[in-house]
Amino acid sequence: MKHLALIPVTVLAATLAVACGSDPPDRSAGPGKVELGDYSITMPNPFDGPVVDLDITNLGSVAHELDLAQVEPGTTLEQAAALFGQDHPQGGVLIADPGGATAIGPSAHFGYARTLSPGTYVFSCHFPASDGMNHMQHGMIAMFTVTDGNNSDLPKADLTITLGDDAITVPSLTAGTHVVAVTNIGKAPHEMNTGGVPIGTDLSRGEEIGAWMEGGQVGPPPLPIEFPGGLKSIAPGVTVVLTLTLKAEHTYMFSDDTNGLTALIDVP
Repeated sequence: MKHLALIPVTVLAATLAVACGSDPPDRSAGPGKVELGDYSITMPNPFDGPVVDLDITNLGSVAHELDLAQVEPGTTLEQAAALFGQDHPQGGVLIADPGGATAIGPSAHFGYARTLSPGTYVFSCHFPASDGMNHMQHGMIAMFTVTDGNNSDLPKADLTITLGDDAITVPSLTAGTHVVAVTNIGKAPHEMNTGGVPIGTDLSRGEEIGAWMEGGQVGPPPLPIEFPGGLKSIAPGVTVVLTLTLKAEHTYMFSDDTNGLTALIDVP
């Protein structure tokens, strides 16, 4: 499974992230509570779909991601781990890779809500660990089921971001917590790495952060960076609702690194 924002400066700068120090709105504090540890994923199972509304908190000491994949019913966790240990996952158990969440930093708390068809899904983290393995190889993988229930409404958003084939369109932003609807209006899959750093941060030092991430996040980062969680690649027409907390006097970057698209916004 692909993980993002590790080496190229443009990729890394795009995922310099928002500090989520305050709680998201009440809507994200529902039954879908997900807790990330070093190296564990604790979450309820099953989910009454098709809308899955997650309230995610990283209780660990390093950043984690949540790759999301749909697998054939009856797939075991061991089979999924073996499959996703490949550089390019292939095999009969994999149905689709509908995306997930990018880097989620220590103490970060955000909401992730989307529609998923009934079935069996796997969350996993593939960030490098300090011993040369990755987080999934240390056991950071979890399986859950989405049922065909009557939970069909996405949370109401107060901001909308559109991902197009030529641009990412972001409205004016203010400091505080926002519920953001992110919609792919393009003809191709698109992602949205979301990141924030204090205004004036030298982003040309991104390679230093890349090396720090590849080395397993040992010690403090070389720049004042926090990771709240972004949006991995989604298909055309898909909407995912994120709950993000933006800090004052920060520069935020919203990027689709695969397609070379970036929107840069200052929050006063």
